[in-house]
Amino acid sequence: MPTIAQPISLRRPAPRRIAASPKLVVAIVVGAGLLALALAKSGPLLDALKRAAEADRRWVVAAVGLEVLSIAGYVLLLHHVVTRATPGLGWRHSYSLSVGGTAASRLLPTAGLGGVALSVVVMRRTGLKTAAIAERLLAFLLLLYSVFIGALLILAATLATGALPAHGPRLIAAGAALGAALVGIALLAALRHPTFVGRIVPRARPHLGVLDAAARRAAGHLRRPHVALAGAPAWWGFDVAVLWSMLHAFGAAPPVWVVLFAYFLGSVANLVPFPGALSGGLIGVLATFGVAPATAVVAVLAYRAVALWLPTPFGLLALRWLRPGELRAANVLEPRFERNPAATPQAAPVAIAA
Repeated sequence: MPTIAQPISLRRPAPRRIAASPKLVVAIVVGAGLLALALAKSGPLLDALKRAAEADRRWVVAAVGLEVLSIAGYVLLLHHVVTRATPGLGWRHSYSLSVGGTAASRLLPTAGLGGVALSVVVMRRTGLKTAAIAERLLAFLLLLYSVFIGALLILAATLATGALPAHGPRLIAAGAALGAALVGIALLAALRHPTFVGRIVPRARPHLGVLDAAARRAAGHLRRPHVALAGAPAWWGFDVAVLWSMLHAFGAAPPVWVVLFAYFLGSVANLVPFPGALSGGLIGVLATFGVAPATAVVAVLAYRAVALWLPTPFGLLALRWLRPGELRAANVLEPRFERNPAATPQAAPVAIAA
């Protein structure tokens, strides 16, 4: 027992070693890489931001708010069609997948497949089978891009007939209408007669059941109208409103139908896997339909600056909600498919989808 002559000796606490978590290091490296990629691609965008300082700031602020509403529409539709039907995923995952996927899609010209790839990775971590993931995501894409194809077809046909005035060649509008019509017809034919797809693309035969299930899921959502389905037109409509606001911010005021047509036709360039393809497509269509080329360049680059940089930091921060440890196993099997005579036995029904 310690006494006055032998006082208590207090042991000094061992110095703490601050060790970086491997996951934290990986997250920092990945985030730095994405930011470096964005900076490498955004030289012209930085010039546009400098010129944006001379623009009408009221329109710039309006553009930021409109982009937030556009992403909110994407979150709403994704949650309604995909994540709420996946055990283990909720609203915060819908938000994380939306802002993270939007950043990935706009950093890389992949026609929206960057967000799809991120969703596939996260849903696989829940234990969901590949066919069930494909069914949900294909239904989501059908609902989202049917708005795109329909809007392009209606706008192009209207401009081609001269029903709306526009300072541009009707031949381009007619070609766009024809292309959108052909794509729409081909898509409807593939959904209604998947065996036809199997004849043209033999490799697709094992997956025809997934295509049919996705079409039935999308049709089921349309038969049961829900406010969340407005997320599809909101995603496109508010985003094109950002471009419209930026044109006004730099003193251009083309008719709204010209901006809509330029947006949807120019966005087709996003199918080209080349950096800057989308911006070039938008600038080219706007300049062809009467917008001064210099104004079109700076307005489109300013629009791209808002569309790219607004979701990117939030997407990187939201990745922490997509860690594997926080996802519960879904324990969901393949969706039920109707037997398709053109499909292989692998597409036979095995279980009921969640």
